[in-house]
Amino acid sequence: MAHILTEDDNWFIDLDRKDPITHEGFQLGDEVIVCRACRCVQLNDVWEMGPTGCKYCGSSEASGDFDRDFIEHKVSGATINKAGPIRITHKKKKKLWPYFAAGAAALALIVLLILYFL
Repeated sequence: MAHILTEDDNWFIDLDRKDPITHEGFQLGDEVIVCRACRCVQLNDVWEMGPTGCKYCGSSEASGDFDRDFIEHKVSGATINKAGPIRITHKKKKKLWPYFAAGAAALALIVLLILYFL
């Protein structure tokens, strides 16, 4: 499944793509794997580390060969592996003031009930 980059793969090296996890450029002799789902090319060591599979999209299925047409396929107008580091987006934080207001109202009601029955 892994492919070793040779002189025949200079077209790929000239694309100046980088491993999406290590951000290292590819060189002759590197052992790489192509993800079938996102067409991302990764170093074999990265593919094998941790849970085996693509660290970019999470797929565990690798492409059987190193096909130029398959790899150069463009997704959403941008070529895979051209971008910089993977950006992790965080969920928006919920606003807490409604919860504090409800808690304060409940506390005030409890205090008023206690004072009323004393």
